[in-house]
Amino acid sequence: MSATKKKKKDGGENTRAAVVVPCHNEEKRLDSKKFETFIDNETNVDFVFVNDGSSDSTLELLRKIEARNPRCQVLDLRENRGKAAAVHAGFQEAFKHDYAYVGFWDADLATPLDDITRFVEIVKSGKYDCVFGCRVLRMGTEIKRKTSRHYIGRIYATIISLLLGLPIYDTQCGAKIFRRSEYLEKTFEKPFRTKWVFDVEIIARMKMYQQDFHKRVYECPLEKWTDVEGSQVSLLDGLMAFVDLFKIWTRYK
Repeated sequence: MSATKKKKKDGGENTRAAVVVPCHNEEKRLDSKKFETFIDNETNVDFVFVNDGSSDSTLELLRKIEARNPRCQVLDLRENRGKAAAVHAGFQEAFKHDYAYVGFWDADLATPLDDITRFVEIVKSGKYDCVFGCRVLRMGTEIKRKTSRHYIGRIYATIISLLLGLPIYDTQCGAKIFRRSEYLEKTFEKPFRTKWVFDVEIIARMKMYQQDFHKRVYECPLEKWTDVEGSQVSLLDGLMAFVDLFKIWTRYK
């Protein structure tokens, strides 16, 4: 990956970003052309694709992308460990290189790749350390989400807001960019205790390590988000998420 290069010799600002993409059986949903087009147009963003023990041809697809694009790297977790472990592994790999920003993005591109550039620019402005995608249906936007998921999400977000004492609207959108910092590296130092709601655990950890965290995070309303068919999250997974919330409450309260 080109990110192994050191900072500019002229002392210029490092603006490079690494985006971790967790992948489990994404052969039919991962659009390699969209990723490659974005890579060609956005030279400051690299990708770390993490194959999370896929049983289909996802790994072969990712290897082809990697072979054609030197700014892509593939990590292969031979056993399925879950999204939390895949994202954690990707961040640990990104921290080995000279990136100023690190984030993660869902492989199905429910959130368009162009938003990566927008999120990085917001963090780069200096006011915020984290930008989270926020799926708010407004006039003039294209937020296509199943009604049932929307209302379950609102109940879930309300519980999380009460749990963490923060006015969070959307924790589970799979589009997040962070400024590289000692707080971020400390947040990802240890594996996550939860499997289904690690996004919430990230927030809980950062709040614990950074006292003014609530002032340093921005939920960015998305212009477009599409609920892509083929989601691997079941009703049982949703119920287990509430169990994970209890774990977070007991650990980080």
